Amino acid sequence: MAGFSLLFLLLSQPAHPQASRGAQARRPVAASPSELNRARSDVIEKIKETRAGAEKLLALHEAERLRIAEVYDQRREQYYQGLIARS
Repeated sequence: MAGFSLLFLLLSQPAHPQASRGAQARRPVAASPSELNRARSDVIEKIKETRAGAEKLLALHEAERLRIAEVYDQRREQYYQGLIARS
């Protein structure tokens, strides 16, 4: 019973004490134009890197799909010719 009471007390407490202070929201700090330009160029560079990686991955998936389709066609043809049996 004491363990249950302790668990109840722990769960009833807010996880983040600052979260209960809604009126004291932080004000955003104004960044300088050079910081904004640097951040903007960093984001654009990351987007370009992500896109390049996604294009490489897409090419790998497409090559794998074509290889699997070729193997499928070969095995289907061999099955119809009676060279291999259904497993």
